[in-house]
This record gives sequence, structure tokens and C-alpha cells, in this order.
Amino acid sequence: MERHVLKAFAEDNPSIKALGCDCISHLPSDIFDDLPGRLQMLIMSLVLGTALDEHPTARAAACRAIGVFILFLSLHGDTGNMIDMASTVLGLCQDPNLNVRVRASWAVGNLSDSLVLLKNKGAEYDHILEEVLTLPLWTRIIKTALLICQDHEKIKSNGIRAIGGLLRVTFEGILERERHSLVKDAIYTLIRHMEQGSLKGRWNACYAMQNVLLNPDFPIGSTAGTSYALDSPMVSWTKDIYHALLQAIQQSKNFKVRINACAALAVPKTRAKYGDQAMLRHMVQVLMCAVQSLDEKQEDQEFGEFQYRDLLENKLLRCLDHLLQLTGGVASLDLELDPTLRQRIVASRLPPPSSEPAIESVSQESAIS
Repeated sequence: MERHVLKAFAEDNPSIKALGCDCISHLPSDIFDDLPGRLQMLIMSLVLGTALDEHPTARAAACRAIGVFILFLSLHGDTGNMIDMASTVLGLCQDPNLNVRVRASWAVGNLSDSLVLLKNKGAEYDHILEEVLTLPLWTRIIKTALLICQDHEKIKSNGIRAIGGLLRVTFEGILERERHSLVKDAIYTLIRHMEQGSLKGRWNACYAMQNVLLNPDFPIGSTAGTSYALDSPMVSWTKDIYHALLQAIQQSKNFKVRINACAALAVPKTRAKYGDQAMLRHMVQVLMCAVQSLDEKQEDQEFGEFQYRDLLENKLLRCLDHLLQLTGGVASLDLELDPTLRQRIVASRLPPPSSEPAIESVSQESAIS
């Protein structure tokens, strides 16, 4: 390693430096973890230094390596390391070279993913997340992600991904402080990309919104009993978020977009987070129509989408089941449920045949009628 690979960083040729970055970025995390601490720090120093190289080829390769290393949990224990990596790639997202911005924005998306990994590791990692995700760094990440979403089509999805991951782990105090400014800008950026743009952008936006809704502190739905109650009876972006998700479920021709929209719609675990009775009734109606439409238009479905049909049907049925259980059944919404559809909903409670995680219902024993 030191004799051959790391010597590449001492070369003047930027292509050789880039090759060195590419080589070490292919190290699996378990192999990296087994390296002596001295060698780990040397690698990080060389990569971070190369990210500031005058040649874009070297900078781009360094950004890719940082994007890989930033997901290594072994490096999360050193908050200084994480902050250095974050600061480096955030700065390079405004590089004049598009290829550098592509790699840097990808690394910023991975930065948000790494924060989600920390959050999901449990309480023993909470102090690391609190040390890393300060208000200044949070502000810098969200502002950079918003700029990425306005950049070249090649990198917009990385900004969308970064917003979703960051808002998933954002602390309640920051959400409340920034709800009328940066949080609002981020939410409406996701909504815009759910409603228009490339299929990749829409898919990522629906997935990002699922991440946002997985944050239990994210304000949505009824404001009763919360600090938002003085503003209005419902959090301002509630209808806009759900309208965008329902529109994706209804109108998108891409099944993967619709699957992600269903997954996001099924995330909230309390009735209050879905807003008022009219909103819930409309959601149930849209889902019932979507199931019916899926049955009626099988001949019109593109061959490439057909492999996702069963998964989409299962997501629609389980989402419908989730909403009906929260409301107490169709009778409470003044709707009727077809007996065949009722049987399909019950059958959907079994684990789906694919490896895709099932959408959890509140209670599999609750009534749906």
C-alpha cells in the first residue's frame, strides 16, 4: 500500500493522483478498518489534500474517494474527520468543473446518508451526531443541497437525496427555528421535483420525502397540542406534500416512482399527521382508484414496468390498509369498500414475495370496515 499506491499522490501528473484515489476508494470498509490508525490518517490526509489540487481530474477522483470514506462507521468516531470531509466536498460543489461537481454532489448525498447511519445505530451514537450536526454545518449542507438542485441535470438527484437524508436526522430545535426559511425551501424543492422533471429526479424526490417523514419531529398534519398551533390548525405544507405524493401515485407512468410515493404516504403513524377528515377521505379515494386503474390498464403497461406491477399493487393495498386502520374503516369516511378489494387488502398483510421491505400497518388486527 505505502510503497506503490500511496506513492501516486507524490506524482505531479494529475491522472496518476486520480488513479491513486480510485485505487484506495475501492477498499472495503472492513479492510480499511484493519489498517493501522497511522495509515488510515495518512490516507485521509492525502485524499483531502488532493481534493484541493489545481487539476480537476485529481479533485474529482478525491471527491469520489471522500464520498466512499464518509460512509465508513469507523471514521465516524473522529468528529473532526467527518467535519473535514464534509467541509471539503461542500466547498467543491461550486467548483467550475462539472465533473468535479458531479463527484462532490454525490459525496454530499453520501454525507447525508452517513448521518442517517449514525442516527440508526442507536443512542450510543447520538452524541457523535450532536457534535457533528451543529447549526452552522446543517445550514451549510442544506444551502449546498438547494444549490445542487438548481444545477446541471446530472447532479440534481444528489441534492434531492441530500435534502431527504438531512431532514430525516434534523433536530426538533432546528426544524422549528428554520421552518419558515430553509426547511420550507427544502420541502418545496422536493415537492417541485416530485411534480416535474426527470423520472430519476421524481423517484429520488419521493424517496427523499419518505426520509423526511421518517423524522418523528418533522411537523406535518394537525397542529393541535404543538408549538405550531398559533400559526394555523394544520402545518402549512401538509396539503402540498400529500397532494404531490397522491399526484405521483395517480399520474406517473413509472411504477418505481409510484412505489416510492406509496412508501412515503404510508410513513406517518398517527392520524393527526394526515391532516383533517377531508384530506384522509381524499387519500383513500385516490388509493382505491389507483388499485382499480392498475387492474383495468394491464394491457397498456410497458414491458419494462411489468416486473414492478405486483410490488406496486402490494404497496397500494398496504398503504390503503394503513390509512383505513388509522381512521377506523371506510364507514367513518362515508365510503364503501368493495368486498373483493377488502379481501385483497387482508391478503396484502402477508409479507411481499420481493425483498422490498413491507409497509407496516398500525395493527394487523384492526378492522378495515
